[in-house]
Parts: sequence; structure tokens; C-alpha cells
Amino acid sequence: MSNHNARETVDHVSQALDGAKNEGEQAKALDKLQEEIRQDTKDMNPAEQKAYMAQVTKELEARNQLPILAVAFAGQLGDINKGELNGELRAVNRAERGGDNTKQLEKAMLQYLVNNYDSGANLVEAKNEEWGTDSKISRADVSARLSQFRMDRDEQHRKEANQVNAERNARTLLDGGDKSLFNFIDRNSNDGRLTKKELQDYLNDARSSGSDSGHFSRTKQQFVENILKDWDNRESGKWMRGGFNGDDSAGEVLTKDGLVKASGKKSEAELGVKPSEPAPKQGDPAPRPAEPKSGLPPKSSEMEVQKGDSYWSISRRILGDKATNAEILAKTKELQQKNENAPLYFDPKHPHKIKI
Repeated sequence: MSNHNARETVDHVSQALDGAKNEGEQAKALDKLQEEIRQDTKDMNPAEQKAYMAQVTKELEARNQLPILAVAFAGQLGDINKGELNGELRAVNRAERGGDNTKQLEKAMLQYLVNNYDSGANLVEAKNEEWGTDSKISRADVSARLSQFRMDRDEQHRKEANQVNAERNARTLLDGGDKSLFNFIDRNSNDGRLTKKELQDYLNDARSSGSDSGHFSRTKQQFVENILKDWDNRESGKWMRGGFNGDDSAGEVLTKDGLVKASGKKSEAELGVKPSEPAPKQGDPAPRPAEPKSGLPPKSSEMEVQKGDSYWSISRRILGDKATNAEILAKTKELQQKNENAPLYFDPKHPHKIKI
């Protein structure tokens, strides 16, 4: 049996689709997937093929990548109408009943094309009034739809990246409840709003105080400097002030609700910031220091590359099976940046490690 499992195969096509810059690269991603499936299943018995293909299809559906692959598949079929698609679907069903368990993905793609022939996916042109028949799925239709997939993907990536950045900033500003950095900077006006001037005043106060601890720590000063630097940047500063649909919709101040919303969360509780600890009452015993956890290995800053690994699969392994695609994507980009997007390789004699 192949060393690759179904999830690794889908990881590979996910990376290819994520980096596709044009229609040809999207089509190549499908070609790559089909070739990997052929290689992975050639030595499997029918039961193994069936389980493998079921997992491939399930993973693609979970990542919402079946539609783009189905449209690329339509490009392989050439000009085809709904009746011909149904004929292809019947042929795949016959092959599957005959024991060819490698047809599950093809079946899923054909079923998607049939279901969306003239509705949700807008795969075909309007009805041809001259001939009274529906247009076939043409290469122009496929090309237009693949272009739309890329536009939607790029916008989703922009949104996810902005939300990840906004969440990090919101946590730093709001963590600590009443004693948060947000409230500290807002302490003079105490109106629940942070203006550009208030942020600059905070930096001036920090520098003139000569302090480098608490809310005047160098880390927090650098954080505020970064916010001011990106204040007018559409992909960061303006996003945090409500500029989700373009620069013109951004406000002039940072608010707690705005920071939460920019993070894609519904509340500070969902954001996961910690409330401030109440001051101990006089006479209360001093809190006991937390006991160190035993039996747990120290968290490593490196991870060894395993056979078939990609930055995506390593990110998934770090975050766990419950991680969302957005979280995995953010982690993947973080790992690529930390490691300067260096190629990954597996060598059992000389293990290759990357920074995590």
C-alpha cells in the first residue's frame, strides 16, 4: 500500500489550490490529485480503495474544495450539457457497482455539476432562445467560474488574515478586564474609545516616565507603535476600526466592541481575554503559587519533518483535528514565515527539523 494516506493527498491538493494563480494551475491541482489517487490505490484491495476514496471525498467536502475541483473536472470533459452529464454519472455508477471503488470522487464531482448545472454555481450561460435549448458547459463558462473561485479565495484569505491580526491586537488591548491596556490608555477620557492622539500620548508618557514595566513595558510600547504605524493601512488598522468593506467605512477610533467584531468574535468572552483578578482582601491568605505540572515534556520550539509532510499537515498536527481551516491556514503562513518557506524534506538518517 502507498505510504500516503488520504489526508496527506488532500493536503497536497489544498496547497496547490491555495497557491494557484490562474486557471491552468487550478487544473494542474486536479491532475495532481488524480495522479496521487491512482498511485495510492493501485496496490490496495477493493475494501481499502473504498475507505480511502471515501476519506478523500469527505476531506475535500469539509474544506469546501469539491466545487472548484468539479468545475476543473468539467474542463476535462469539454463542452457538455446536463443530459450528457447525467450519462457520465450513470456510467460511473455502473463502474462502481462493478467493483471499481476509485470512482467515488469522480461521482461526487459529476453529482455537483448536475446539481448546480443551472442554479447555485452559475455554471452555464442563459438559455439559448434561438434554439430553445440550454447552453452546454463551455470552456468559457469553466474559465469564468475558476476565476471567480480565485477571487473568492483571495478575499477569504484577506478576511482571515485580518481577523487573525485583529484578534491578536484585541487580546493584547483587552486582556485584564478593568486593568487592561485599553483602559489604561483610556484612563484620562474614560469614554471607551481610543483615538490616534491618545495612543500617541500614551507613548509620550511612557518615554517621559523612564519606566519599562507594567503597562509601560517595552513590549507594550512597541505594540502601540505598531498600531499607530498601521493606523491607515486597510489590511490592518482600518480593519480594526470597522473597515471591513473598504477604507471609507472605517471609523476614527478603536472601541472594545469594534475590536471584538474585527476579530470575528461575538463577545470578549468568546475572544478569551482574562478578566482582572480582584485585589485580595486584608487578612486573606496569600495565594499559593501554581505547582509545576509533572510528567509533561517541555514544549519544543522545533518539530521533526515526517515522510509526506507539508507546512499544512504540520500545522494541522500542531493544532489538532478540531482546528478550523482558517486556523490551519494562519498557522501554515506563520510556519512558512518562520522558516523562510524553506523546502521540506524527509531523511531518516539526518532528521530535518523546522521552527514552530
